[in-house]
Amino acid sequence: MTNSLIIRLLTSGLMIIIGTAIYIIFRENIIFFDWVPQSVMHRLSIIEIEDTSLWGYFIKYCLPDGLWYAALLIFQDTFLDKSTSGKIIYWICALLPFVWEIAQLHYAVSGTFDPMDLLVYLFVFIIFTLTCLFDRKI
Repeated sequence: MTNSLIIRLLTSGLMIIIGTAIYIIFRENIIFFDWVPQSVMHRLSIIEIEDTSLWGYFIKYCLPDGLWYAALLIFQDTFLDKSTSGKIIYWICALLPFVWEIAQLHYAVSGTFDPMDLLVYLFVFIIFTLTCLFDRKI
């Protein structure tokens, strides 16, 4: 395993961990964690952040999604080959968050549409694409 591969995997894993930590610490009523006793969840929610400000809202609701999306892109780029099927899988993963948000807007899937999430996904995708272009010296 090359150093570059290890760094990419560690970066991806760290983004998932940080996004999950933010989600657990700042969000309430997380359905996924209903199996965890409320006393444990209460201890994990050690910091409160007001979502009335733009930064508070961004940290609480958008940053975890952006980190998870970036981790997905890094992971996909690391392991998928440049074959046609690999490119198709990569583009499906790259477009999935955008499609999911639009589907929420049209009530095709459950969830709450958030235009800020779309901006975060777009920002992450642009940064990732520019980084990949710079890395590959294209």
